[in-house]
Amino acid sequence: MSIITRAKGLAIRNGVGPFALLYFCGLARFNSFENSLSYHSTPDCRVKEFFMFRGRLRRRAFWGRVTCLYAVLLVAYASLDLLVYYQADKKEQAVLALVLMVVITTALVIIQTVKRLHDTNLTGWWWWLLVVPIVGNLFAVGIPLVDGTAGPNRFGPDLKKRPAYAPCLSATILSAA
Repeated sequence: MSIITRAKGLAIRNGVGPFALLYFCGLARFNSFENSLSYHSTPDCRVKEFFMFRGRLRRRAFWGRVTCLYAVLLVAYASLDLLVYYQADKKEQAVLALVLMVVITTALVIIQTVKRLHDTNLTGWWWWLLVVPIVGNLFAVGIPLVDGTAGPNRFGPDLKKRPAYAPCLSATILSAA
């Protein structure tokens, strides 16, 4: 049984739906020793990490964080649309709030992308390739799909706790012969 399946079961059984959402967004983790969901360290530390460029970000956390950011933006957009629909005189404030939320969401997605690039041992400046029309589309598809660097790299330790060098089977067989 995978950790996510166990976490979902625990969340449903214990009624901690919002905590499971934090797990999906990468702000909480599943503690397999205690068989429970818990924060990595303190919640304040995990929230600060969400806004900082340094460190690495695994694929699952990247997908979760970016999905949550876009979901929050979508809900906010729908709420502002309803506000404008029912109160036409609030249109200017709604447009201003929407522009502000799009700018904030874009900045947070860029931060998560930079951390994902750090996991693949690339500097954060590579995110500028996303601005280039065709190359950026190909690069955007590759960022969440490429596995991170095994072992520690210049941006921090491996979050999967893999060794830096994992010899392949053929090298093991050749050295044994």
